[in-house]
Amino acid sequence: MRKSKINNLYDFFKSYAHTDKAVDYFKDLFNFEVDHKMAQRNLVQLGRTIGRLITMNLTIDLGSKGFNTEMIANSLKVLQSEIQTSITSYRLNLAPNIVDDYQIDSSWLSKTKFAADF
Repeated sequence: MRKSKINNLYDFFKSYAHTDKAVDYFKDLFNFEVDHKMAQRNLVQLGRTIGRLITMNLTIDLGSKGFNTEMIANSLKVLQSEIQTSITSYRLNLAPNIVDDYQIDSSWLSKTKFAADF
């Protein structure tokens, strides 16, 4: 993506030979700009999603060559579910904040009915 200077994920996948058929299933889901300076864990998650999208594209190719249509349909459903879950998690990008002064009021044990037992 960096070499092609395309930041929109859908546009990149549409022009990429290994994802051009599968990306049509996710037009709205992949239509966003990618931040190239994201955390490594997010890059890994995006990489897993791309791998599943490539697998989906290969599955579509296999179906067009005459492989069992029921098995192709089931595989596509599973891959769609995995891709949607993964990209939704990626787009949420909930990063925890660092709490500097956590000592004040931070004992959860004192807030339970079992505190007297300890």
